[in-house]
Amino acid sequence: MSPDLALYSTSYLSDETLALLFDGCPTMSFSAGDIVFSAGDPCTDIFLVRSGKLMTYKFSHDGKQIFDSIYRKGSTVGFRDAFSSPIHLAYCKVQEDAVLSACPISEFIQRANDHDLWVEIVQGEMKKTTFGIRSYRPASKIEIFRRLRIMENEGMTQNEMAMILGYSRVQISRLVNEMYRSMDPGDKK
Repeated sequence: MSPDLALYSTSYLSDETLALLFDGCPTMSFSAGDIVFSAGDPCTDIFLVRSGKLMTYKFSHDGKQIFDSIYRKGSTVGFRDAFSSPIHLAYCKVQEDAVLSACPISEFIQRANDHDLWVEIVQGEMKKTTFGIRSYRPASKIEIFRRLRIMENEGMTQNEMAMILGYSRVQISRLVNEMYRSMDPGDKK
């Protein structure tokens, strides 16, 4: 199944560029449930996901938690915060045991300068931002069911699904039940 760009934050940097930026940087292991960084923490590093799965969340002006993105192997995490704010604006939680490389911002800048990588980096971040924008147009039931299946396959809870899709948990429960009732018996898990 291809990634749903409204859910995944994909790196558009080549493997060669990622190697130039992150090889030799220290790696850290995290367990599911660990917090990599919290909103308000100082931005000191840019991370590369070597393995595992992370999710980022932000908070609305009224304190409501809002889902941001899913990060998998090869994705960079913390880039936008590092270059737009001295502190993280979101928090990053590990969903599956993960290994990350951490490149200090000053070293990341030096490596990008040394290898003339800024055009590729900026274009990659612009693509990630542009293609990651979630459409808030009314979705068809088929589209909502497709997204629910993707999220189920990712092991998300109904609360997480509700945050992502902008529904209540009760509405998600009803939609999941309706989805299974409408499926062919061979399509069910």
